[in-house]
Amino acid sequence: MEIDGLIIDGVKHDFAVSGLRLTLTPDGYGLSEDAATALVGLSDVFLDDFSVTADLTDELKVDMTLRASDGRVWRVAAFLVHNFTR
Repeated sequence: MEIDGLIIDGVKHDFAVSGLRLTLTPDGYGLSEDAATALVGLSDVFLDDFSVTADLTDELKVDMTLRASDGRVWRVAAFLVHNFTR
């Protein structure tokens, strides 16, 4: 999964999360961290938690926790919903 334009402490970052576990559900899919999950493109930052829930009839939710080598922690949450106004 590629993440573009995430601003951490005023600095814009583009990176990828690789090695995720894919789970199919009746309405969509889920992505979660696995033993092989890694961040690509961020130095001195580690992934403590990661999950995506995609209900294709409703919304996409992303939750992750990033931890810097100096101990700072960021919880990132994002979502995307359908535009039913068109």
